[in-house]
Amino acid sequence: MAELNLETDKMAAEFFGVLVLAMVGVASAGSVKADPVVAGLTLAAVVTLTMKVSGGYLNPAITLGQVFRGKMDWQVGVWYIICQSLGAIVGVIVVTQIMDHKTYGAQSSGAEGMDMAKVIAAELIATAVLMWAWIASVNEGKTPGVAGFAVGIVSWGMWSIGAFSMNPGLHLGYAVNEGIHSSLWIYWVGPVLGAVVACYLYDQFCGADAEEE
Repeated sequence: MAELNLETDKMAAEFFGVLVLAMVGVASAGSVKADPVVAGLTLAAVVTLTMKVSGGYLNPAITLGQVFRGKMDWQVGVWYIICQSLGAIVGVIVVTQIMDHKTYGAQSSGAEGMDMAKVIAAELIATAVLMWAWIASVNEGKTPGVAGFAVGIVSWGMWSIGAFSMNPGLHLGYAVNEGIHSSLWIYWVGPVLGAVVACYLYDQFCGADAEEE
């Protein structure tokens, strides 16, 4: 078996990147969700700061999408997801326990009787849009000068429509802090399916193989 090469700078970038996103998400929260402008601009900045180090993934759904595309080794992907999830949990702990902010970010739609299929579908669509933007701007480098900005603006737009998660790691951090477990799976299934669908469609219609045709 080939030796697994885990680069600590990449793992640290993913950990601290998501930690910042979790802290800002809590600190900027209103009554039901984080301020979409603040959250979107913060995501843009953090993606920009980490994309040259770790690839600017910052999201387990995006990580799994890249594993699905064959762009990332699955073992490395697992460690990315661990670092992203731990970053979110630690970020929420810091901002709630040390800075005394209250979280509003953990959706509990499934537990509150909302149609789970609709919630999953909404997360799927929103994350698919985000994944597509991330591939085109950050991973494929088609807009290198504004890659992080593109991802942040798309997220801003999605959050302006509704309180989407689109990031299972962040949702996990909020849910652990608030003790919400019954609907946790919804906010993994929806975003991950959305990322996989977006990856498949992107590679079919916009990828290198499609362009050669």
